[in-house]
Amino acid sequence: MTLRIGHISPRIPVMLVMLVMPILLGPIASVGVAQAPVSIPDRSLKLPTMDAAAKQEAAAFVQAAASLLRSDDPSQVRKGREMYTKTFLRPDVNPAYRTAFASLALPSLKEVVTAEGSLQGLNAIESIKAFNCPDSLSALVDQASPMKQKSVSLRLAAASGIAPAVRATDLNTAQAESVVKAVASYIDKETDWMVLSYEIQAMEVMSVSPRTSKEGQGIARVLEASAISALVTKLRKGTAPPDTIRTINRSLALILSDQLGETDPGAIIAFKKSLDQSLNTLKDLAKTPPENSDAALFAQAGRLAETLQKTHVDTKPGGRGTPRGAGASRTPATR
Repeated sequence: MTLRIGHISPRIPVMLVMLVMPILLGPIASVGVAQAPVSIPDRSLKLPTMDAAAKQEAAAFVQAAASLLRSDDPSQVRKGREMYTKTFLRPDVNPAYRTAFASLALPSLKEVVTAEGSLQGLNAIESIKAFNCPDSLSALVDQASPMKQKSVSLRLAAASGIAPAVRATDLNTAQAESVVKAVASYIDKETDWMVLSYEIQAMEVMSVSPRTSKEGQGIARVLEASAISALVTKLRKGTAPPDTIRTINRSLALILSDQLGETDPGAIIAFKKSLDQSLNTLKDLAKTPPENSDAALFAQAGRLAETLQKTHVDTKPGGRGTPRGAGASRTPATR
């Protein structure tokens, strides 16, 4: 058979393309393909400190999770989040290991929140929530800042995680003060009523959490009362966003729920006294709501204010103090 150079079959270029293209495109096609999930051995999760092997495991885990979280595929992003939540929401993880791991993972997770889209950012914030340690709490507080985080959905995701993290974390006075002062500084600038609600809830939880120092609890009570007062003043002046009354209703309902379980009568009395002016203003606004407002929501606020003022504590000699009004609703008062 003689090969005639001048007559090349038109099929040959097509065949060459079919053979060569996978080789050429192989490396390109692999860019952005998410890495498979990586797990941490149970023995490591129970370690009181991280040895060299544990640090290598952690580094591989963080890298794999970052690859998944950065994916454009929602299912891959979910896998990245679940790597953290399934591992660190377990109650048997050693607190020291949890804290050490968080210090390695948080820079990567913060970078995803900053650099990627809202889907990736939301899942990264949910991953941060899984740690429940002082560093992760600080990261959530930072992402709830209306000055730093312009996305309302990301602020909402972060703010909703602050109270659970406070409840699950041991906080000394300095740590508690740092968190609650930062949250309090957002109240005047935040415009979303639900974000505001979660921020006040965080202060409320800190004020009664047995894992927060007594001094920290006291600081939280003072700043919480100040935050509520500021919002009520804006409502009275007509300078608050319309939905602010929803924040007030939810906050008062949470206070009723938490304070009725408090065993320190003196703390309850002092806190209620600090709220008195705001509660009286709310009762007045319930009678004469601002123009173009939802009168039913203001009426609800008036009822909550009155209930909170009527609940009181018996201080029998030698007794711990028994809250009265225990029939108050524990359901957040929102419509």
